[in-house]
Amino acid sequence: MLSGFVMDYERYLGSARWRKKRLAIILRADGICERCRKAQVSFVHHLTYERIGNEHLGDLLGVCAKCHEELHDGGRVRETIVL
Repeated sequence: MLSGFVMDYERYLGSARWRKKRLAIILRADGICERCRKAQVSFVHHLTYERIGNEHLGDLLGVCAKCHEELHDGGRVRETIVL
């Protein structure tokens, strides 16, 4: 089941729907990392996977590459951030 989720998730990340949400988050952040507030947004990070495909904008966080790597410590989400 997990491999099916990964395939569907990868497909979703390539969709126009995701690109629209991703752009909304980058615009909300004014292009600056919402975690460290120092670097440019490189990734839009999911704070939860409960609503994949139907995310609320509050489920997403615009982050720089360093913060995104730190959030995915060894492939595990390391911390939860509440905006």
